[in-house]
Amino acid sequence: MVVYPLIQQLPCLADLSVGSDLSQQGLLWQSIAHSTWTAIDWSLIAQFETDVFRPVREFFENFIESGQIWAFLIGLVLGYLFRSLTSYG
Repeated sequence: MVVYPLIQQLPCLADLSVGSDLSQQGLLWQSIAHSTWTAIDWSLIAQFETDVFRPVREFFENFIESGQIWAFLIGLVLGYLFRSLTSYG
């Protein structure tokens, strides 16, 4: 049987006997899930930045506060006028 060597290699299932019913031993998936999730260090996950749009928001706030938006809009208008005056047809 292919499942038997796999069950022997998993440490959370090593105490199960071959002939026992896995549903009576606390459900196979619950024992695997419990051993997997308890091994996670949640303090490491809590250190990650959760506001993923913060750099974008800070960029646009700085873009507007520093007046670069006006330079951008004036450049667009002047560039469009220059292109339309110098193009033929």
